[in-house]
Amino acid sequence: MGQGMSRLDAIRQIGVVKQTYYRWCKQYGGMGVDQLKELKRLQEDDLMG
Repeated sequence: MGQGMSRLDAIRQIGVVKQTYYRWCKQYGGMGVDQLKELKRLQEDDLMG
């Protein structure tokens, strides 16, 4: 986004559809960076068994 493009243009450029972006915002929008990192760590631990 630092390149002067909108957030939606940036997600389109990496191949994420607008509906997915809005679903992610609804699901994870209230979480901070630390909470998201912890969620990712927990999901990875769950996959490892």
